[in-house]
Amino acid sequence: MTARRTGLDRAGTLPARCHGDIPRGQHCPVVIAVRASWPDERIIRCRLDALHRTVKAERIRRTALILVGPVLGAADHGDSKLYDAEHFHLLRPKKKRRPAG
Repeated sequence: MTARRTGLDRAGTLPARCHGDIPRGQHCPVVIAVRASWPDERIIRCRLDALHRTVKAERIRRTALILVGPVLGAADHGDSKLYDAEHFHLLRPKKKRRPAG
């Protein structure tokens, strides 16, 4: 995925600028995180071709993160294993069990 940076006032140009980088083109899922991690956080979903209309209709003017990618619409993926106690990796190697006794 390619990172793009734009102001919300130019959200209408994002679909055209991303078109070659996004596998599903204009039908690609979008998530708009308005005031992410604030008490009044809002998560809004739409498609790339509806991004500009959605930003206008929801009156989003600042402090928003726009994520674009096919994974945002996938329903068949599992939860992250990052904090799963059964998931081991370089920084959390599997501990050797000591014999009882």
